Amino acid sequence: GLVRELIVIGGDSTTSYATFRGLRKITDNLAYILFDAHPDVRIVDEGLTSGQVVRWIRGISSSAYIAIIGVRAYSNAPYLFNESEKLGIKVYTMDQVDSMGIEAVMNDIENNVKNRITHVSVNLDVVDPAFAPGVNSPSPGGFTSREITRIITELSRRIRPRIFDVVEVTPPFDSNDLTSMLASVIIMNAIWIK
Repeated sequence: GLVRELIVIGGDSTTSYATFRGLRKITDNLAYILFDAHPDVRIVDEGLTSGQVVRWIRGISSSAYIAIIGVRAYSNAPYLFNESEKLGIKVYTMDQVDSMGIEAVMNDIENNVKNRITHVSVNLDVVDPAFAPGVNSPSPGGFTSREITRIITELSRRIRPRIFDVVEVTPPFDSNDLTSMLASVIIMNAIWIK
């Protein structure tokens, strides 16, 4: 049988693709919840890029509920939002999170996940670079370290993800290990099995 909760510590976002692909071999009653500054649905012909991971995940499961939380409207090409909509992916920009309130967003996620086996992924560029400088694609205006920790703690308790991963920590860009330490705190708080 499946483990109750698998914690994956990634490299780049392709780690999420590989773990979701493994989960899909067991069931198609799935949800993929991504915290990311970017929608990762690029159309790219020149090869492998982590900017396509959500598109690949949709290709694995056409029926999975997919939501991305924390996208920055100003740091993504407009076509990416159109592509997300075409692929049936719910995108919550940081502006929407601010206007709705994080509690309303978590309620919406919980209501859509229902009884699906869920994979939650945190790309640390969702956090403001003031709190997580060690990422490949920093984008101002993200969550604080306290906000993302609280969100992951609460959401994990509510939806009990089967897989939880943290990706895109880039130590050479980090400052005093802030991003690495935040990643470890997020992981500890994502563990819902006590």
